[in-house]
Amino acid sequence: MKLKLPAVINTMLKKRGAIVDPALRASRAQLVDTCTSRCYKPHAGVLAFEAAFGGLLIPDGPKMKKDEPSWIFGAHACLTTGGHVDPRGGSKARKLVPVVCSPNDIIYFLDEQGRGYAQDTIEDVSAVRFSGNGKSLVCRIVLQDALFSRNETSLELPGLQGKELSKKLSLKVIKEASDNERVFYSDKNGDVIVVEETNAKRTVFAGATKKQLGLVQRPVDKNAAKLPAELVPFIGKEMVRMAFEQRTSLPEFLEQLPDLRELDVSGNKLETLPESLWRTTQLTKLDLSFNPLKAIPGGIGNLKKLRSLHLRRCPIVTLPDALVGATSLTKLVVTECEDLNVDMALQVIARLKSLKELSLPLSHSLTSLAPLAQLKLKSLELNGIYMKRSSRLPPGLGQLKTLEDLRIQYADEVAELPEAPGDVRALRLIFSKRFTDDDIRKSIAKQPEVLYLQAYVKTL
Repeated sequence: MKLKLPAVINTMLKKRGAIVDPALRASRAQLVDTCTSRCYKPHAGVLAFEAAFGGLLIPDGPKMKKDEPSWIFGAHACLTTGGHVDPRGGSKARKLVPVVCSPNDIIYFLDEQGRGYAQDTIEDVSAVRFSGNGKSLVCRIVLQDALFSRNETSLELPGLQGKELSKKLSLKVIKEASDNERVFYSDKNGDVIVVEETNAKRTVFAGATKKQLGLVQRPVDKNAAKLPAELVPFIGKEMVRMAFEQRTSLPEFLEQLPDLRELDVSGNKLETLPESLWRTTQLTKLDLSFNPLKAIPGGIGNLKKLRSLHLRRCPIVTLPDALVGATSLTKLVVTECEDLNVDMALQVIARLKSLKELSLPLSHSLTSLAPLAQLKLKSLELNGIYMKRSSRLPPGLGQLKTLEDLRIQYADEVAELPEAPGDVRALRLIFSKRFTDDDIRKSIAKQPEVLYLQAYVKTL
């Protein structure tokens, strides 16, 4: 695989195990049809992006595995694989088209001028500028994902040190990724990356190994000598990622990171969590997904500022009552939790007064959504992957009066609708607000395998 990208980016993609799946690429005519049927305008930039990068897949973990999350490139693949439903990205006037779906809830778009935008669907109300064009978009995604995955071997340095470090370490500017706000430097293999952030007046260094970390001068900290050596790389960081590292335990120094706001420890072998985690009281985002955690300790109630909690694919049976203490929680993800008694969990979830976004397993243990009626939910995902499912969609949808976005994933064979007419009418939330009944009929006609949609179209 060799795409029309800088040599260093192609090298990094090869190391990551990226592939191009021809089945996910679309011809010009196919892409126009896909976009039009979903009320997106197939701009020239989107067509060019599809021709250059459509069908590109980058594994989220060390290897590409079947049914495991991955980065998906190309508007056709984004809109047809079910990774994200109706990813609008902002107002109609912006005319944004999704071209990349990430496995960590970020969607990337191109506008009519071919400029790149990004939206964290957890934190961002709408998409924000990310790059100048499609090629720059891909380069930045690859580089920033590398930076994100090298937390233990990266440093934030004060001031603009990019040129100085590039000379010292024989790095070159990656012009395709750089602009007036950020300048990216790298060696030929992408093992050493330096990013100069003009507006923030800081420089980020990241190496692939701890030995490379020693190539730069660490920021002076008068207290550093008193701290454990393993803590030093994390000092001053707001976001720490220890994902897919086969960890069986987490360090006990987490509470000594006063700047820590986001912690991702997904994809490890954690059966227990350290007490220090519940003393990181400034934490706003916590991802514990893909760990063999059978229970979440009551200490989670101490995280008063926590806004986002991911427990995807954890073998939990229920949620602790103490979770209600996380009074700022606005997003909760508990999909793929096969052992979760969903009805029992809803008794806790219903008391999370700030909750706006919820992702639930579409399990036979989900018998009604009515307990959520008092919440001001904006977004609900029902995900049936790995679940023993009921033959009927759960009742109670019509009682969620503030709901604006409904997503039903991996449940094509569920054929029966809720009995209450109000619940059936609520299924219209699956579609764009701009869709007429005729638009909905046309959209459903192209998805004959989705049985609950076939049942729904008969009610129009």
